[in-house]
Amino acid sequence: MSYLYLISQSYNVPAVSPSFLVDRNIIVKDFEENCVTTNGDGRMYILVTENGRDCKFCTNNPQLKQTLIKVREMNALPFEATLRKQNLAGNKIEYYFE
Repeated sequence: MSYLYLISQSYNVPAVSPSFLVDRNIIVKDFEENCVTTNGDGRMYILVTENGRDCKFCTNNPQLKQTLIKVREMNALPFEATLRKQNLAGNKIEYYFE
């Protein structure tokens, strides 16, 4: 069993890359903050449903993290959205919900 699996044990669903979900309609169901992964700490696991299937993805994207924290404060989970991406300078990608 991998270290990554142990950290996000509460979401026992397949992990996908956020790029897999770009331009797809999803339902954001829940998220875990301050996860530690092999890529670093302070990450967030996001539990979503896409096309009737649950999956999760990991992100360190500040915009997604801030949006989800605000949504939780408003008691607005779950919510429907489309995951979008914006290409930034230096081959960086910014993801956001629309």
